[in-house]
Amino acid sequence: MRIVATMQEQFAINEKLKEVCTKGEGGYCVFAEGWNDKAVAEAIAPRLNGNHVALVRRNMGYGVIKPVFNAGLPREVVETLDRIEQGYAEHRGLVMTLADRYAEFKEILVRVTKEMDELKERMEALKERVSIMEP
Repeated sequence: MRIVATMQEQFAINEKLKEVCTKGEGGYCVFAEGWNDKAVAEAIAPRLNGNHVALVRRNMGYGVIKPVFNAGLPREVVETLDRIEQGYAEHRGLVMTLADRYAEFKEILVRVTKEMDELKERMEALKERVSIMEP
């Protein structure tokens, strides 16, 4: 059974992340000593796990966890993975900004359309008045 964090739990996760997490160099998440996604989940609600915290952490812009490679990958591979991760974070930020701007534009469009409809009605009313006044 899939466990979904409630909105209240997501807000609580965000508040806890404000206390124990900062965005470090390269946009990576840096936890205070003794804290990680799993520890935050346990502090908020025992039914949650680190994946719930990771989702909130990424969505709220705290950054991603810097991968630790113990497999002896070449430096070029690690640097490429870092650039991909940073590019993803930047892309996600742009998508969120675009979504915000779209919502703003949609609100403006609805308001302008309403005003145009009102102006059209007023114009029709004025035409009627003018036609009545003409001999």
